[in-house]
Formats: sequence, C-alpha cells, structure tokens
Amino acid sequence: MAEDIAVAFYPATLADDALLEATQGWLDEHPDAPASLRRVIAEHRDAVARALRAQARDRESA
Repeated sequence: MAEDIAVAFYPATLADDALLEATQGWLDEHPDAPASLRRVIAEHRDAVARALRAQARDRESA
C-alpha cells in the first residue's frame, strides 16, 4: 500500500532538472528509508533522467 502511495504522489509529469535533483537529494538524505520505498523513488529518478535525455534529444533534432 505504501508503494502505491509513493507511486501515485510522485510528480513524474513535471520532469525537469529540479525534480531530478530533489529526488536524488531525498535519496541521499534518507539512506535508512525502507528499501522498497527507496527502490520506488530511485525508479522514478531514473524515469525522470530518461525523460530529460529524450527532451534534450528532441531539442537537438528540431
């Protein structure tokens, strides 16, 4: 249930550098958070990083 909440409330549609930095900051500041929560947050961080790379690639090809 906690994982569902973490997934539902993560602002993935707002993918930008600030979200990526905030997500990494949270992971850095909460090393003792439950492993399952850290995994969900890390997966979101990785998705944001992929989205930013895709956005950059789109800008390059435009």
